[in-house]
Amino acid sequence: MGPPTRWARVSPLRSSSRRCTPITPISTTNNTGRRGNANLKPFEATQYDATLEWYFGEASILSGALFRKEVESFTVLTVTQEFVPGFSERFGLFNISQPQNGSDGTVQGFEFNYQQAFRGLPGFLANFGVQANYTYADSETPLIDELTGARLPLPGLSKDSYSLVGYYEDERFSARLAYTHRSEYLFQVQQAVNAGSRFNDAFGQLDASASFNISAAARLTFEAQNLTKSVNRQFDGVETRLSNSALEEQRLYFGVALTL
Repeated sequence: MGPPTRWARVSPLRSSSRRCTPITPISTTNNTGRRGNANLKPFEATQYDATLEWYFGEASILSGALFRKEVESFTVLTVTQEFVPGFSERFGLFNISQPQNGSDGTVQGFEFNYQQAFRGLPGFLANFGVQANYTYADSETPLIDELTGARLPLPGLSKDSYSLVGYYEDERFSARLAYTHRSEYLFQVQQAVNAGSRFNDAFGQLDASASFNISAAARLTFEAQNLTKSVNRQFDGVETRLSNSALEEQRLYFGVALTL
């Protein structure tokens, strides 16, 4: 059994290139720590959008859009190896994470959206409907991966994302089944000594929800998340260098909603 986790708050090293918060929480179990950044700027961007929409039926639409965002500032989480006085003499270097200001990024792409209520079908089939959307977003920033030398995308932004939804709705009962998916995205920028920048792997999740109106003032609700027990993975540099794997179990929620 390994040594117990030790947490401490220490004064960080000062650097002429950045101002730091005066304290840093660190863990000696995995030699990590974090600090804030009082100089973070708000997210700023100039956006251009063009949209075409066709409403071809009741509660039904087909639309497409082109977009471009010229990002003047954004926030990126960076990890650097640092010497922590009072601890590094015994535990070695620490991986310290800190949010930093980014600049001059661009995002451009397109999206499609389709929604149709099958009101023209006979009987209870008229209460069914579908929704689908897809977004392609290509981003570029001045950030460079130290390991590969490649230019990095905007943090937290997937190139491909989509969702598929099927639903049923009548006066008393409604149900929805939804699948969402996104491709890999940049999670945090790391040095080459940390095996390169960390990415979140592609991830998809199936969720469901339903409600039943008992009366005009009360209804029963149900929600289920991650029905397929999808695993969320993170890797450093390349997909085969796994850094973290997490399974969020199925979660079921039951409730009663009252209107007074």
